[in-house]
Amino acid sequence: MIDDSGDRKDGTATAHVGRQWLGRYGKTDNGIVTVTTVWTDGRIYYPLHTQPHTPAHHFDRGRADPAFHTKPQISAALAAQGKEAGFACRAVVADCAYSTSDDWYFALRDAGLPYIVALKPHHGSWSRADQPHTPIDAARALAGTGPDHPGDWMPVERHFRDGHTQTWWTADARLSGYGPNSPCRLVVATTDPGRLPENATGARDASNLVTLCTYAGAVPSLIPKPAARVVCSRR
Repeated sequence: MIDDSGDRKDGTATAHVGRQWLGRYGKTDNGIVTVTTVWTDGRIYYPLHTQPHTPAHHFDRGRADPAFHTKPQISAALAAQGKEAGFACRAVVADCAYSTSDDWYFALRDAGLPYIVALKPHHGSWSRADQPHTPIDAARALAGTGPDHPGDWMPVERHFRDGHTQTWWTADARLSGYGPNSPCRLVVATTDPGRLPENATGARDASNLVTLCTYAGAVPSLIPKPAARVVCSRR
């Protein structure tokens, strides 16, 4: 698992400090952000590697400086480092903050690491005018509205860490290079396929869009069909 965490820090003299997004506080502020990797089998969580992110203003040439690295670049390097250290995984998992970085995808592919990453629902992609252009468009193009008219959707039982379960719906969507039979799959999971709620107060009632991708070294059962079996493993 890949994630980053930030803490507030006043002043400018401390290494790695600067105005940047601090996810813990949900806003941009002066602070330090550290990128981390954690290995897990769903029961045990074992911290692997960490590296602070140094904002561009610390470098002579800013973002153009060869020594500057974005958080996605740092995280991909840490994931590869974990593999080299002997920590095998079925997939690297990350949130949507990493989904818009081509460098992140390329680095994981080069390392032979499959990944599961959440997508931003309205992030655009190139496609024909009559085809979906965003993940949420692809989800809306799916047939079916729920239990009485499932269409493309299949029910799954989602298990939460506190022990309770909830019925969600999942389907394989098509968007640009994504598809059920493509190397990259777009799997949509939601509590309500009819409404596809996006702006909910909690993840339990959100429309989550996830990309599943398999490359060299991936375990074939990572992406079984139907897609419902994949989403069932997410908490």
